[in-house]
Amino acid sequence: MDLTIVCTNTRRGHFATGALIGLMCALGTAGPVRAATLWSTEASGSAKEFQLTCGTCPNPVTDLSRLSDGGPGNSVASVEFSQGTLVSYSALAIFTGPNSLPHLGAQSSADISIVPPSTFFYQAGSVARATQQYTYTGTASTEYTLEYNIDGNVSGGILTEIAGGFTIFGSGFSPGQEVQPVLGFSFDHVNGDGTEKAVHLTGDVTFTVNPGDTFFLQATLDTFVDSRSQSQFASAEALHTLAMSFTQGDASLLVPAAPASAAEVPEPASMVLTALGLAGLGVAKRRIKPV
Repeated sequence: MDLTIVCTNTRRGHFATGALIGLMCALGTAGPVRAATLWSTEASGSAKEFQLTCGTCPNPVTDLSRLSDGGPGNSVASVEFSQGTLVSYSALAIFTGPNSLPHLGAQSSADISIVPPSTFFYQAGSVARATQQYTYTGTASTEYTLEYNIDGNVSGGILTEIAGGFTIFGSGFSPGQEVQPVLGFSFDHVNGDGTEKAVHLTGDVTFTVNPGDTFFLQATLDTFVDSRSQSQFASAEALHTLAMSFTQGDASLLVPAAPASAAEVPEPASMVLTALGLAGLGVAKRRIKPV
């Protein structure tokens, strides 16, 4: 087999080194996708509470939630948590469209609450990931280009982040092993700057396949918020992306291992309400919530 990368292009700046290493490590340690199970969707999230009373007082940290769903052989994975408007997260991973491409969504939010004499800060994060295998059935070598797009918004301090992208792996890919046959990748991220701003990330990878070749596509979307950052309400919302498409090559010659879900892109009512609630919080510019 000869799978050769022609080019890898990220169109929006340079992905921060630490975040890139973290995402690449996540790609290598995701749930096991072995020869008998050739696809996977995963969703996870966590939330914490930080109590600050004084410099010499006990200031406990409380784990509020830690959820995960999906794994090998799953075509849909989702998690969702909220503690009123103080902290929330959700993540969704699914295969959609005629080519069963990953479609990922993730969001998280964290507010600040004052209950004298203490101030409570919140932190949350969510991750959606999907792995799909394709077999090329054409009779001649050809080039394919895969593109991803992420649209959303961030509000909060510098620790607020939306990050995502995808990697193309060749034959022999097995999460957990130290050396992977990486054919190319495209990742990017946006951090908060104390204002509310829209996020659009995009990138693509072009690669060559030969008759009978197989390759793996693994896409990841990550959100993180912490209201201790600049002492601000923080929101990272990319609930209905990452979306992917083939922009070069005859995609009808690619056979995916996992079929697309019967539901094209599910939008649970609770997730929609969460997104609307976050939008309302952003418009109101909530930063500290006395109780």
